[in-house]
This record gives sequence, C-alpha cells and structure tokens, in this order.
Amino acid sequence: MHLQPIRKLAMLAGMAGLATLILSAPARADIILTVSETGGPTVGPTVLAVGSPTDNGGAGIASPAFTGTFGDFAITNGSAGESQTTSLSQAFQTALNIHNNGTVAHTLTITFEASKFTAPVPNANALSSFSGTTTTGAGMGSLISSFQTLGGHALPTQTVNPFGTSFNNSITGSVTGLTAPFSIFQQVTLTLAAGEDLNFTARTQLSPVPEPGTIAMALTALPLFGLGAWIRRRRVQA
Repeated sequence: MHLQPIRKLAMLAGMAGLATLILSAPARADIILTVSETGGPTVGPTVLAVGSPTDNGGAGIASPAFTGTFGDFAITNGSAGESQTTSLSQAFQTALNIHNNGTVAHTLTITFEASKFTAPVPNANALSSFSGTTTTGAGMGSLISSFQTLGGHALPTQTVNPFGTSFNNSITGSVTGLTAPFSIFQQVTLTLAAGEDLNFTARTQLSPVPEPGTIAMALTALPLFGLGAWIRRRRVQA
C-alpha cells in the first residue's frame, strides 16, 4: 500500500538529480569548419571539436589535425582552436599544407566558427592576423574576421595579392555591442596556382577596452611618478 508514494518520491528525486546535472553541465561550444571550392564541392559544416573556450585554465580547446582531399585541393595537418582568459579571447586556424592538385588555378574557401565566448562584452579591441608561406608566390588570398554572426561586426577584409613566397598581414579595429555568448568567425579565401603549396595561419583576438576610470587613474599617476623621481634625485644631490 505504501509502494506508490515511495515510487513517486523516487521519481521526483531522480528528476531533481537529472535537472541538477543538466544545469551544472558546461555550455557546449563547437568548433565548426566548412570547406568549399568555387565551382566545386562543399564539405561541411563539420564539427571539429566540442568543449569550452575557457577549458584547461584558459588554454581552451583545439581540434585534432584534419587531413583530406577537397575537390582539387589536398589539406594536410589542418587544425583550429579557441581560448579565453581574463585578458584575451582568440580563435585560430592553421593549415600546414594546402596543395592545388589541379592543372589550373582554383579557389578554396574555409569558413571557421568558434563559439560560446563570454568576454569581453559589450566592447572590445580586435586584432586579425593572416600569415604564411607559399612555394611559388603566385596565388592570392583574403581573411575576414567577424563576430556574433557571420558577416556581423566584421573587421575590414585583409587581402594578399599576390602572396609572395611569404606574407604576414594584420589589421586592428574595434567591436561594439557584443552580447554573451558570442561566436568568432573567420573566412579565408585562397586562390592557388596549379601545383602551388600554401602554409597559413589565421588568428582573431579580442581584448577588453580599458575603462575610462582606469585610463584617468593612469594619467593622474604619471605626474606622481615624475615627482617621486625628482625627490629621489634631490636626496642624492643633498
């Protein structure tokens, strides 16, 4: 006769435990990659890694190396990652080798999303960098970094035309109105000559904008540092 209340209590306890588990579970953050060739196949979107940009004490998460043939392109040892600390949030993608297997120039687009960033908000200073080496230097490429949504809060596009045998570009800007959680997107477009090899790294970083009060305190403190140095010099001369 007493089994029904006991069963109800057990069910309620189980549901409470499940709710606690769900609420305490970390928010899922995916590293998502889409690879497409102009006039050719599209591969993805592919989830490369799952975790949080604040995992491992700010070391974040990184994908295992991916290797494969995408249309006329062969990618060897590519990777992507994201991390967040109190002073810096960043997303990056690298490819240790991209080779155009075709007999003419072809264009490849790699779109990368790193998600679940919580800082800095709402405003941030942004740095986007694009560097690499090529075997012929004949190709060209571009990188666009955007935030919150693909194409939203976008920094100006970096264009390298032609690559040269090595290149190292960066661009800075500011981002306003970010709300947590937000994503960082990178879209790399590469046009490689027939048989050309490319190694590249693309990185997007966000850092907090200093509070006006902090800047004012720093400016106020500068004369005091000068006064202290003057007093020490007077004591030495005395």
